[in-house]
Amino acid sequence: MAIPTVATNRSPILALSSNALDFGDVAMGEIATAQLCAQNSGHFPIELGVFAASNDAVSWSAENQVILDGQQVCGSLSIDSGYYSKGKLSTTESLTHNGSNSPKALTINARFDLDTDSDGTLDYADADDDNDGVLDTLDTYPLISLGGSTDTDGDGRPDDCDTDCIARGMVADADDDNDGVLDTLDTYPLVGLGGLVDTDGDGRPDDCDSDCIALGMAADADDDNDGVLDASDAFPLDTAESTDTDGDLIGNNADLDDDGDGFSDAQEVLDGTDPLNEADCSTCAPAVSGIAYHWNTHALMASVDVNLVGMTEGVANDFSQETTSNTEGLYAFTEKYRGVNRMTVSKAITDGESRSVISSADALAALKMAVGINPNADPDGPGPEEALPVSPYQYIAADVTGDGKITSADALAILKMAVELASAEPRRWVFVAEDTDFWNEASGSFKTTRQNITRGSDEMTFDYPEKSVQNAVGVLMGDVNGSWSAPEGSETVTEHHFREFLASQGGSLSQWGLKDSAELAFGEEPTLNTTNEFEDLNDGTSTQMAKQWFQNYSGSQEESHGHFMLATSDNGFLQVGETGFIPVGAKILVVKVDENGSLLWRKEFGSLGHNLGNSAVETDDAYWVVGSKDQDSVVLKLDKHTGNILIDRIFDLGGSDAIEALIQTPRGFTGVGYRYAVDTNNTFFTEGKGVMVFLDHQGNKLNEIDIGNYLAHGYRIEQYNNAYIVAGLTQDAQDYGLLKFDLENQLVWSKVIGGANSDHNFAMDISDDGFIYLSGHTLSGVDNWDTYTVKVDQSGDVLWEKKLGNPRGFDATYIHDEAWDLVVGRSGNVFVIAGTGDEYQSYSECNDRGCSDQWRAYLIQFDKDGNLVSQQTFSAPEAGDWAGEALVMTTDGGLMIGIDNGQFGFLKLLPEQ
Repeated sequence: MAIPTVATNRSPILALSSNALDFGDVAMGEIATAQLCAQNSGHFPIELGVFAASNDAVSWSAENQVILDGQQVCGSLSIDSGYYSKGKLSTTESLTHNGSNSPKALTINARFDLDTDSDGTLDYADADDDNDGVLDTLDTYPLISLGGSTDTDGDGRPDDCDTDCIARGMVADADDDNDGVLDTLDTYPLVGLGGLVDTDGDGRPDDCDSDCIALGMAADADDDNDGVLDASDAFPLDTAESTDTDGDLIGNNADLDDDGDGFSDAQEVLDGTDPLNEADCSTCAPAVSGIAYHWNTHALMASVDVNLVGMTEGVANDFSQETTSNTEGLYAFTEKYRGVNRMTVSKAITDGESRSVISSADALAALKMAVGINPNADPDGPGPEEALPVSPYQYIAADVTGDGKITSADALAILKMAVELASAEPRRWVFVAEDTDFWNEASGSFKTTRQNITRGSDEMTFDYPEKSVQNAVGVLMGDVNGSWSAPEGSETVTEHHFREFLASQGGSLSQWGLKDSAELAFGEEPTLNTTNEFEDLNDGTSTQMAKQWFQNYSGSQEESHGHFMLATSDNGFLQVGETGFIPVGAKILVVKVDENGSLLWRKEFGSLGHNLGNSAVETDDAYWVVGSKDQDSVVLKLDKHTGNILIDRIFDLGGSDAIEALIQTPRGFTGVGYRYAVDTNNTFFTEGKGVMVFLDHQGNKLNEIDIGNYLAHGYRIEQYNNAYIVAGLTQDAQDYGLLKFDLENQLVWSKVIGGANSDHNFAMDISDDGFIYLSGHTLSGVDNWDTYTVKVDQSGDVLWEKKLGNPRGFDATYIHDEAWDLVVGRSGNVFVIAGTGDEYQSYSECNDRGCSDQWRAYLIQFDKDGNLVSQQTFSAPEAGDWAGEALVMTTDGGLMIGIDNGQFGFLKLLPEQ
């Protein structure tokens, strides 16, 4: 609408009846009106225009009129809500006119909103906009009425929603009773829990009182809904747990050691033990095992049937298992029964037990025994030597009538067996528990006599796990002189085994047809030999080492053998090796002791099989042990305080392989070893191909380098300045092999060191000034194996070499001197540790320094120029065999020697004052 032309006379003044209009609440879509009057207060006519609004929302019915002086006009002022959004409005509009005060301002106030339920109250002020009985604050759809649909929980969302409901913009309530449990999961979808605890969120309360029952509910039988009823659930309110094997209130899923045996579940998986059985762990007693062997030939017996049953109050229970010895005479059960076990042993008669095995000579021997004559031959007639006493096993073999004494009736019965009369007793084997006590300490002789045959029972009864190894000694009845011979190729039990046995139980080697050593009677306590036996060979100052203490620790198997010693940062010592024998009966064994030799922990890794523990290195947070598991290389990260496994890495480097040594580098670790072994059952030289392997700080393999063209067996690695030095054995173990690499793993040089015969390198150390020392043993230019120590410079040139052996002065043709480790001392002197003794049954010699067939640890000391400083031997206190296998310096200037005595031995030495 056009604005009227403004007159030249502007003296008229326009006044409005109100300068502000408040329309109050206006429903959206409505037009609100109010009365507004205008008056001409001047003396000339005023022509009214229109309100100059920003839109057409405001109009006045009195617009475009002429008001005479002193006159008033009124009209309806309208405001259209369709032009505005919901909310408050406050705007000033202007009315144009031709008076002197044009345009005239008018303030307009209003509030716009919906009135969904058309109840006259705008939604903003209405507590129930859709008037469905559900307050807006609770209403899922505050602007859509339920329209009669059921809404159990009063949340404005219908329990069910049909097509009309959906068309109005709603969907059905997923939780009709609004108890927080979706209807699809709710056992009672229309009955709210009302604050009752519902652990598993199934709408069924954990507990249900009378009020709950009145609502139509019942208590949940499986509160955490884990599938285990509360009555059987150790943690009925924990969905993640239901079992607590060790009763420590930590569920098995969260418990790192379910059975509470001190070995983590992860460790037990690696060890192949049962993480839910506290009796089954790597250092728990293994299942019952043992060996069967012949009493006189000591041959390990195959195909021996062994039966084990559990006993309850003297009666066999449901536990029973059978096994058979293998070609090594070993039998091992797989199941365990805690408590009293009864073992029976038998063997079928074969052709090996027929014909002349039992002869008239046996009958004559029995007859002599019956009248009190020793049937055993005097080895030198009128000489000083005497016949071996009658072995208890001979008495057992002669008592074929089974009356507990030897009479002429036994001799006759044996003669009938020899000539194979039809009426003769059948030939049969009996087996005696090896630990049957035949010895009378008071008299220093056997308890068994011709009138009192101490045989023990056919049944071997013992408590498990207190005892887990039960060996059985085979006796062929009637074979009094023990002439039975084993099948060709059969292995035998070593004399060392019997010496170890007697050291703990007492007795005489004659029990097994062996002559007692003239060096030491059983049960006698020898003094440790720490004298320098060759002072005349030492041109320098004598530096003697004296024993401070000795400790040894066994593994779970019959024998254990250490290969490596680590001096640890806490002044303790870590020894690494195996318990048992490869290929089928060994585990990795790691033993940690403190500075006084007290055991801190002992761990075994791997199930019985082809496992090797070779060496270890210490980092800030762990010990890293390397070797092999089941003929694949293994790296184990062990917790320093417990020995528990933190990381277990297994690598297949090719064929039968192992890592022998490891060093820490800025990039992680570098190791050396072998792969594609030909002689897989050899612990020390496998005829394989040398390999270097590189690992990150977590033990993950990064890459490997083939060094098989230089070494058949990488044995040691050290870093010096900017180079790696690798030592080992060449092809066929003919020579020492020595390699130098730069830090980019490029070969700098390779050297072969040795003579015309076999030279076996097993040890290396590098002095602070960079000289490389190697040691091992050699057949080159010597009568038999002698220690062979070499000094090499950083160019690989040999500066000196020394061969030394036979420190006790026996026939050198029969003496083995085998060096296994070497360390450079603080003074620059070089210490070599070895074992010395003979390995020949045809030779035995004794002198004032002992007997050749008792092995001793052999310590050699050279100065840096190769001059011999001292050599000493150290013997076992119990007359057993010792060999030095490993060597480290101690913080107090002494030495720690790893002793192989069938256990892990720790021998501490200090310089004599």
